[in-house]
Amino acid sequence: MRPGLIFLIIVFASFIATAQNLVSNPSFEQYTTCPTNFAQITKCINWQNHTSGGSPDYFNACAATVSGVKVPNNFLGSQAAASGNAYAGIISYNGASPDFREYVNGTLSSLSPGAVYEVSVSVSLADSSGYGIDDLGAYFYANGAVPIVTSQALPVAPHVSYTNYGALTNKLGWVRLAGTFKADSAYSHIVIGSFKNDALQTRVATPPGSNSYYYVDSVVVRILSKVFFVLTDTNFCAGDSIVMPYTVGQSGYFNSANIFTLQMSDAAGSFSNPLNLVSLATNSSGVLRGVLPKTTSPGIHYRIRIVSSSPADTSLDNGFDFVISTPPGVSTSADTSLCAGGTVHISATSTGTGINYSWAGAAGFSSNAQSFSISNINISQSGKYIVTASDGVCSAKDTVNVNVIAIPAKPEITVNSPCEGDTIRFSFKADTGTVQYFWDWANWAPILLTDTGVVDIADTTMEGSYVVIADRSGCTNTDTAEVVIKRKPKVAATNNGPLRVGDELRLYVTGDSTALTYYWTGPNGFSSVLKDPVIDTVQLEAAGSYGVLVKRDGCISSGITTVSILDRDDEILVLFPNPNDGTFTIKGSVKKDQQIAMKIFNDIGQVIYRDETVANRRYVNKTVTMPYVANGVYFLRIRVDGENKSFKFVVKH
Repeated sequence: MRPGLIFLIIVFASFIATAQNLVSNPSFEQYTTCPTNFAQITKCINWQNHTSGGSPDYFNACAATVSGVKVPNNFLGSQAAASGNAYAGIISYNGASPDFREYVNGTLSSLSPGAVYEVSVSVSLADSSGYGIDDLGAYFYANGAVPIVTSQALPVAPHVSYTNYGALTNKLGWVRLAGTFKADSAYSHIVIGSFKNDALQTRVATPPGSNSYYYVDSVVVRILSKVFFVLTDTNFCAGDSIVMPYTVGQSGYFNSANIFTLQMSDAAGSFSNPLNLVSLATNSSGVLRGVLPKTTSPGIHYRIRIVSSSPADTSLDNGFDFVISTPPGVSTSADTSLCAGGTVHISATSTGTGINYSWAGAAGFSSNAQSFSISNINISQSGKYIVTASDGVCSAKDTVNVNVIAIPAKPEITVNSPCEGDTIRFSFKADTGTVQYFWDWANWAPILLTDTGVVDIADTTMEGSYVVIADRSGCTNTDTAEVVIKRKPKVAATNNGPLRVGDELRLYVTGDSTALTYYWTGPNGFSSVLKDPVIDTVQLEAAGSYGVLVKRDGCISSGITTVSILDRDDEILVLFPNPNDGTFTIKGSVKKDQQIAMKIFNDIGQVIYRDETVANRRYVNKTVTMPYVANGVYFLRIRVDGENKSFKFVVKH
């Protein structure tokens, strides 16, 4: 062991004690079997040769002296391990074989994209080496077959280069190399070696020998970032959402009261006055979800970062400039309500040029038109219609709400067929939901209904078309019923009385005579279905009221007439009809046969008519006709049985 080696080992041990090393078997201590010869790196667990033309060596204190790969003394010189009892060895320059290189390939826990890592390794130039070189480095990859078929320098740039250390010529002890890089992928392998060809390599002679051979030990990859993230998008639009998953690199570093804040720079990339996009109270990994303000100025040099509050710390920014553009303005036609079966017209306008429109709506609707119509629309097409207006870089959205109102079910009127004066009953079938109903008829103003039925007394003025209007928010359906009021027959009942015992009684129905049926009833159980029935040889018990029911189309009218029957010795005279049109009859019984004088006076006492008649077999039957007499009240005066008798009557044409 050379002087100074103890210091290097102590320093490195202190370093790894505070770090979380992601390299598997970082100091080459674990092996399957002890090495017995050169080119046996694969006996070291989790390490392998990276190229087919190279043959890295594995050195371990467990090896036999004759193997040439024992620690500390081996075929290339003498060097104690930087840590433990083992290390690896690689050729980084071969004077006899241009551009010949060897690389060791080790596995590690997957890196987190966006995190910054420190990559350190201890190297020592073998005693037999004739040159120290300046281009050792570390390259990372995630997947791929190894070994690579080559024996020359890899055509890749290392993620970490140790060129800044200059040519490494220390043969007495170990040199600790360290560098950092920001992972852009979930790397799971590390490759250590020289990545320049001979022409680009800087070499410093360290005689004797013509090669450059390095021992490699204590490989450490540890995360430096306290909090880190990866931004993949390069273009945003003002108003966009920004969803930023982030990772806390060192567990326990942040306090429980910590707050993470996602910040954005100004358009020039400066954080001198950052914009806070969103904050989250936590001390662990998570997702920050914010929105770029719609008022953000367009620019091409924006960046973001995450800051913490406890302790105060700031992440690296995203590492590149991104673009924020202003989206086109877009507006739509107004929200609308319409009835099912109607046509809706929807349109969009934009303040931009070269705009492409894309619509999405209810029932799977889609369209790329700026404006469109939907005819015969139905309930399933009710909902939001969202337009996206895009200028090829940014897009904006607006929404039209379309409310399609269901047409109410047809109200289906039911109405009876009443006769005049009977009860008329209207009803209809109501729909479910919020629907108002109105009766509409020519003789009524529309009446708002609170029930599905209406009752009224029928008369002929109520005939016509009745409409029920079902109204749901202005969308209507109707039904119509034709109402006919059946007319009752216009009739009256009369008789040929007064009569004397033994006379013939005749009953009459006057008035309507079309399609009628009759039913008479009277004293002594009398009944008849004749229009004008006759009773021969009446007796006193036949006197009284006779009623008739007259029926047509289910409508019934009635009439009553009173029959007077006198004994043969009684005297009675009657004038009928009264009122009349100037023609009337005076008839009845008197006490004896005689000549009877007749005078008619008007209402001011003037005589307007004179005549005589004769009572034959004590019976008077005289018809008077005055066709031109005016309407008014008149008086008939006759002299009978030695007495004057007066009758008042009315003439009405």
